[in-house]
Amino acid sequence: SRDARRDLERAEARATALDAEVSRLTDLLADPRTYEGNEGRMRGQQLNSELEKARAELSRAMSEWERAMEVAGEG
Repeated sequence: SRDARRDLERAEARATALDAEVSRLTDLLADPRTYEGNEGRMRGQQLNSELEKARAELSRAMSEWERAMEVAGEG
């Protein structure tokens, strides 16, 4: 159905966006410049917290995407 297809596209877009956010945060955490200066340690801890949250959201989004594929008949 059209609704199932729309839900699939929405779920895919969300998973793709979250995957990009996980990559962005991972890159920042891998960059030594992130930890420079007086605020470096706090910045690293904040980014790590954001990364853990983004990974959890990505996991949920991937599950939603898989369910949407099944409903749309593409799984």
